[in-house]
Order: sequence, then structure tokens, then C-alpha cells
Amino acid sequence: MKTLTKFAMPFAFALLAFSMNGSAVADIVYCEDGESLTAGTDTLADSTDWNGSAGDYDVLAGGSVFSTNHFDLQAPDGNFNFANWEPAGPHSAVQTFCIDLADTGGGGTNADAGVRIAARQTGGSTFFDVVSQNLTDNQVYTFHVVANNSGSAVTYDDGVTTIAAGTADLWQDGVLVQSKALNSGASGDIFSWGLWSRRPDNAMLGDNIKVHDTAFNGATAIPEPSALALLGLGVVGLVGRRRRS
Repeated sequence: MKTLTKFAMPFAFALLAFSMNGSAVADIVYCEDGESLTAGTDTLADSTDWNGSAGDYDVLAGGSVFSTNHFDLQAPDGNFNFANWEPAGPHSAVQTFCIDLADTGGGGTNADAGVRIAARQTGGSTFFDVVSQNLTDNQVYTFHVVANNSGSAVTYDDGVTTIAAGTADLWQDGVLVQSKALNSGASGDIFSWGLWSRRPDNAMLGDNIKVHDTAFNGATAIPEPSALALLGLGVVGLVGRRRRS
């Protein structure tokens, strides 16, 4: 009986961990942190399934803001620089784009300087602007953009949040900060995500880019009440069996 208890307890806690985090992990369809690229040589456009104008978004070595390889999202040549993640497929009607962003404080004299995150569909894009002047210098923020073109409402955030059909949500550090309708001239699945510079004097850095094929806001998952109850009964039963043995 002691052997049963020894193996059942870890299994019970593994079940709880899965109920809390399983859905948030399994749906990741893309991840790029720059570690496979060469700092000072490669750009974000050298990453798998990315394209952009030549020289855009250099890979930088770890520093005071990001400790490992990351991306320079400035537009130093004065142009409207961009990079688009555009895989061959499969595509989906509900997706979430995630990125860590920081402003180094070295620019941003224009009120709209920063980075534009765009959900791209056939015929048009829907975008949110992350403005440098709204961020504390050298502080890392995590942004999630959820786009839903499935034709019906989608519930996420452990059942707390509902995104209407034809809508995009912007989350900053787990807080919903803006919602907007998808571009009325666009249609079909979300086939691409764009990172576009806003003004050449922005001083933005980016890292830990991920794409999910479902709605996900990055908040810590809360276990379902049924999972907690099941775990509780299992633990009580195991303790009872151990005492009787």
C-alpha cells in the first residue's frame, strides 16, 4: 500500500498541473527567442517563416534589459521598417500573438513612436500600436493580441473573457487594455502577424515571440473546480488508505 501511495501522489499533482496549464502550452504553434540566430549578423527576417525589408530588426546579444539574444525593433534607416511572420500553413481563424517589449529610452520624441502589431488577413490588417512614451524605460512588458474571425464568440481566460466574432483584443501584462473590430475589408483566417516600426526614432526591443492557435491572454491559469475537487478526494482517500495500512 505504501508503494501505491508513493506513486499515486505525484500522479495526482501532475493531474492538477495539467488542468492548470495544459491547454495554455499545447496550443503554441510558433516560438522565436533569437537564441538560434547570431547576434550582430542575423535579423528577425532570418528566422523561420519571417520576411521583411533588408536589414530590419537586428539580433542583439543579451544586455541590461534582455539577458539573452533579442531583437532591435528600431527603424534606424528612417523608413517604415517591418517584419512579417507568414508561414505556409496551416492557418486558423482564432490566433494569439505574444511578444515581450521594452523601450530603452533612446528615442521616441514623436508621440506615436513605437511598434505596431498587426493581425493580417486576406484583403487587410488589424493593428494595435504600442507607443514608446506609454512605457517606462528599460522595463519589460508582455503583450498578447487575440484575433477572432471564427464567425462566433470565443470564451477564454478560463471562461472569464469572451471575444466577439470579428474582434481583436490587446492585453498588456495580463490586463485587457483595448478591443477593436477586425478590418471590415479583410476576410478569412489569420494567415500572418506583422511587427512594424512606428517612426525611425523609436527605441524598442523585443523578445520571446510566440503564436498560439487559440485565444490566450498570458494570465496564470486557474484550475477547474472539478479538478480541485477530484484532487482533494484523491488525497483524502490516499491518506485514509495509508493510515489503515
